[in-house]
Amino acid sequence: MTNYYDMTRARGGKDDFAIERGLLDKIDELKAGLKIEIRIERYSPWEGKDRVRINSDGVYFLDKKDHTFSPVVIKATVRMLHRNGFRGYFDIDVSGDMVTVQPVQKIMK
Repeated sequence: MTNYYDMTRARGGKDDFAIERGLLDKIDELKAGLKIEIRIERYSPWEGKDRVRINSDGVYFLDKKDHTFSPVVIKATVRMLHRNGFRGYFDIDVSGDMVTVQPVQKIMK
């Protein structure tokens, strides 16, 4: 079961700035296929892990019936990955104030 998150209609959130800043600091590592960790500016009240497939027009949350049940930090992460040209499969994990992004298969546009 997958669930589609339309990036043409996606709105920003409170974690977008921290995620993008952390992503830009480690973008070369992520482009090289390495796992990165990004510290956000608050503790997320939810922990979670999602595998996503980022396409040019949207994101598929794999094995999810409803992407709205994903932590908002994960949704901020997919927005920032998409905005910065990342496409493909990623595992995204949030715990406390840390987000981990692991490329599974990536395609840069």
